[in-house]
Amino acid sequence: MHIIDPMKFERVKLSNDAPVYMNLAIPVNHLLLAIVFHAGSRNDPKGQEGLAHFMEHMPFKGTANFPESKALSAFIESHGGKLGAYTGCEKIAFIVRVPRRFADVGIHALNELTSNALFRKKDFTKERGVIIGEIVEEEADAQYFALETLHRYLFRDTPFAHRPLGARGTVSSMRARDATAFFETHIRCGAFSLFAIGGGNDKRILAKLDRVFGSRHIEKTPPASPVLFSSAEPEHFLESEQKFATSCTCMGVRVFPPSDQKRMAALNILSDMLARDLSSPLYLALREPKRGRGLLYELEFSYVGNSQAGIVSFEAVAEKKNIPAVRNKFLETLLFTAADADRFKVTKTAIVRGFDLAELLLMDIFNHANFDVFEGGIMPQTRRQDLQNINAVTHEDVKDLVRTYLMPEHFSSVNIEGTAI
Repeated sequence: MHIIDPMKFERVKLSNDAPVYMNLAIPVNHLLLAIVFHAGSRNDPKGQEGLAHFMEHMPFKGTANFPESKALSAFIESHGGKLGAYTGCEKIAFIVRVPRRFADVGIHALNELTSNALFRKKDFTKERGVIIGEIVEEEADAQYFALETLHRYLFRDTPFAHRPLGARGTVSSMRARDATAFFETHIRCGAFSLFAIGGGNDKRILAKLDRVFGSRHIEKTPPASPVLFSSAEPEHFLESEQKFATSCTCMGVRVFPPSDQKRMAALNILSDMLARDLSSPLYLALREPKRGRGLLYELEFSYVGNSQAGIVSFEAVAEKKNIPAVRNKFLETLLFTAADADRFKVTKTAIVRGFDLAELLLMDIFNHANFDVFEGGIMPQTRRQDLQNINAVTHEDVKDLVRTYLMPEHFSSVNIEGTAI
């Protein structure tokens, strides 16, 4: 039986040297096609934080051939497909999913969005209200506010310090011509990579992509300069000026970038050692202790990264009286679990065995692949390569990771005291 690796990509080039990452051996009858630009919120001008994200919204308001708002989306939906987009720190992605017999339709839609957007002032003004509403909703979330505050501190004085959404003040001051200028520089003439994932004929899809995108002019822009990070001494904050119903804590530390594959593999194992499923030490310590009642409602241990650095964070929603105990129990459990050789062995075995259980949707495959390319600076890693990286990790690697980055004195924290008990 032939087993298909859902993460096995081939890298080819269009006539203008734009890279295409193709993975068309998946036994499905649909395609995911995406164009991802090498720009994002790190390219927001100072005082216009959120501009890249605002710009990403605008092509859906109307294009030269589909001038009515949502007309292009309706066209794709009539073919059984779906359009989408998102903005990250270092990328802006436009995505279409269509039945594979409508590949031409999907490619046409991506070209419309990224070449023929209209940027009418009336649409810009209307969309500003939508985005400010999105910001207000996020600002009302205690966890988002805490993580945002931590993110700004750990990446302070760099283009990574702000999140793509921006802030009410900066979005309110933007003008339509600002978004148009960003589009012209970073999208219409910007460097990009294409992704083709699903079922289809490689040569035919590549030929279709080349006809549309292979003649596009790409301005040669210098690569982004390396970022010099300030020395981030651990700090403890108490953000109490803004009122929230819930109390939470967010603890984090700036660490290595995704390109450090050895440490990434070690972190993946540590994360599962600590917080995988309901039997994990962290869950048992904080939610199901042997004595006493649980200390919290929700918890998350995670990593986010860009091309230059990453953040490991622990987030928890709990009663405000329990916040100090939650923080202490997390750090205690982290150190104890990392040192547990038996837990390391069991977890590593579970990860290896679980590789065969992974059921990846096309969007999951795309997210993994473009993360490797844009944040990791490497080819999309196959499942076999991921497995090799996991197998190469020793218990000493995990303990060294904790000693280097995740000791209690390394963490900064943001604590939110909610109005509820």
